[in-house]
Amino acid sequence: ETAVALFNKYNKIPMPPNNLLDEQVRSVLKYIESQGKEVAETITSETVIGETQASNLTEDEGRDFLNVFTIALVLMVLALLDLIYFKIIKAKFVSIIIILISILIMGEIIVVESQGLGRQQYYSPDQPIEFSHKVHAGQNKIDCKYCHTGIEESRHAGIPSVQLCMNCHTVVKNGTKTGTQEISKIYAALESGKAIEWVKVHNVPDHVYFSHAQHVKVGKVDCQKCHGPVETMDRITQIEDLGMGWCIECHRNTEVQFTSNEFYKDYKKLHEELNTGKRSRVTVDNIGGNDCQKCHY
Repeated sequence: ETAVALFNKYNKIPMPPNNLLDEQVRSVLKYIESQGKEVAETITSETVIGETQASNLTEDEGRDFLNVFTIALVLMVLALLDLIYFKIIKAKFVSIIIILISILIMGEIIVVESQGLGRQQYYSPDQPIEFSHKVHAGQNKIDCKYCHTGIEESRHAGIPSVQLCMNCHTVVKNGTKTGTQEISKIYAALESGKAIEWVKVHNVPDHVYFSHAQHVKVGKVDCQKCHGPVETMDRITQIEDLGMGWCIECHRNTEVQFTSNEFYKDYKKLHEELNTGKRSRVTVDNIGGNDCQKCHY
């Protein structure tokens, strides 16, 4: 009877399925009851560092070699013209050295920039609603899995629906930073029946297979490992370059929770090597994490 009454009272919005722990549920209820207003917590030095790093990340910090490339190109052209036509510099070897150095600099820039094609490190796009992970995940301790419901069962973490947002914002109507301005956009989306067009921040090329379920549920990888300290970010920024070298290096160094995770019980040979002392640990690459077909199927 109580459930039906609540269902009817709050616009017949169904509660999505979840596997939250009791502590996590209490955190969500506390956030709702306080209408989004939390008592300021002591900020640790680690939080300050994380917040500073996140706030300072911009595209300008990426390796933009356009100016260097232009200068090298101009110097090479001038050296060539002087060598062939003007002959102002009497010592020809000087012009030749300038040309060779310019070619080496431009060649390195071309190689480095080519390796970065398709990568979006420091990407931080505008979003249709000013959603703050710092407020939700940081100050109010809302677990990532509450909003990103597919994180343990799907390739994709998933974007929260308007109905899921309304679980809290039916009650919380006044934001701590933006007042009613941004929250009103959620109500507008609910009334229009159209989904909020969030802009995806972390992208990998189409030929790359990545599964959140495999990493989060099986591998027990923390969200911050790939996404950085999101709990300190008002605006999400891509911290890592998500390149192939970065992934492989992680697979080589990340130790698998081999004996305590039931997903690895079929690796009998590795279990035997651990039991006999032949092997002290198992890393991701030992279970095929660096095989080409794992990511490039």
